[in-house]
Amino acid sequence: MSPIRRANLLAGQVAVVTMIVVTTVDGLLRPGYSVTRHWISHLSLGDRGWLGVTNLLVCGLLFAVFGLGLRRVSRAGAVLVTLAGSALVVAGLVPTDPGLDFPPGTANVRTPMGSVHEAAAGVLFLSLIIAAVVLGRASGRRGAGIAVAVGIVISFALCSVLVALDYSGTWPSAPSGLFEKVALFLAMAWPVAVAVRSRASSPVPTPTATAQRR
Repeated sequence: MSPIRRANLLAGQVAVVTMIVVTTVDGLLRPGYSVTRHWISHLSLGDRGWLGVTNLLVCGLLFAVFGLGLRRVSRAGAVLVTLAGSALVVAGLVPTDPGLDFPPGTANVRTPMGSVHEAAAGVLFLSLIIAAVVLGRASGRRGAGIAVAVGIVISFALCSVLVALDYSGTWPSAPSGLFEKVALFLAMAWPVAVAVRSRASSPVPTPTATAQRR
């Protein structure tokens, strides 16, 4: 594996670990934030919102770079993952609207900028759902790829239903944020797992083969 491809793969691994660790730790320590109720995007708001914004931007850039290294696995998958990383960057640049009583003491509002953020989030999840299937097929794990895609869809669907129940007052503090996190973490981890498996299964060049290429 070339140094560039190794760097691409490392970027994906760092993006996934950083997203999970920073989101979880910051969420647990942020006053008024509920890890199960509130969404990852809510961490971009409030007094420490700069950390949430930085997390989305850094992870998005790293994931977009990682996507470039997937071209040998699947060109379509590489485009989709890079698109997802770019959408994550947009989501960081354009914060979400306050909602679900966060930040504390802030009214729920709807703004054009918030709509842009939601559109970027839609592109992010849709790209990764399709990428799960495409990369699964390209890596010889079609069934696993479909299972991951279904898992993402179910998690995001539950998230959407629960947040609607929360806003309507039917189920206050419903755990929509928990399922949003499951959906995103799974969606980001699968392409990295495919890349790692692809690297592990790649034949190691022998001295004879190297000499013949020369």
